[in-house]
Amino acid sequence: MAKIPVKLVVDTAKLHGPKVIKFAKDNEKIILAAIPSVAAGAKKLKEIRDNKKEVDSKEHLRKKRFAEYKQTEFNTQNKVHLLKSKHEIENFILQIMTEEERELAFKKPVHSKRIKNWNSILIQLEDQMAVLDYEEYLKIYNNPKCESSYFEGMERHIEKYKRLIEEDNTEELVNFIHTQTKRDIKAIEKDFL
Repeated sequence: MAKIPVKLVVDTAKLHGPKVIKFAKDNEKIILAAIPSVAAGAKKLKEIRDNKKEVDSKEHLRKKRFAEYKQTEFNTQNKVHLLKSKHEIENFILQIMTEEERELAFKKPVHSKRIKNWNSILIQLEDQMAVLDYEEYLKIYNNPKCESSYFEGMERHIEKYKRLIEEDNTEELVNFIHTQTKRDIKAIEKDFL
């Protein structure tokens, strides 16, 4: 709320106060009849403001989640949680893109900045997933009996990976790891073969 200088308020009251009091005395009946309408209007304005606050709090969900994601350490979470986060971020980006299409062109820079910010979080998340995936695949490759808490909830995926290890098909194994981690094939061959 803007701060109004006290001197300005006092000067305005001195200048216009007598005119307002004279007007109120001359039109007393009209003013008394208008008071219920003014009260109803004030009540309606309060309802509109309250509804706007509810809508604003819903719209600020993305803003709250963005602040949370900026503070999140992705390297402590398991794969299922990281995938959930990835899908949520992708949905937020789609929402912003949809809003950008619906709204006026002068808001485009605001939306573009939001999309850029969310994309930076998404890139960090995907990079962290690739690193953690690679580390866990390497652990399992070196010890197939290793139980990974990172892959908890992704048992079928790990069974497929372990089957590739057992089949000793190096080409498929390297392609699987490359697809999952986006690592260079030569680096994968060096670490896994």
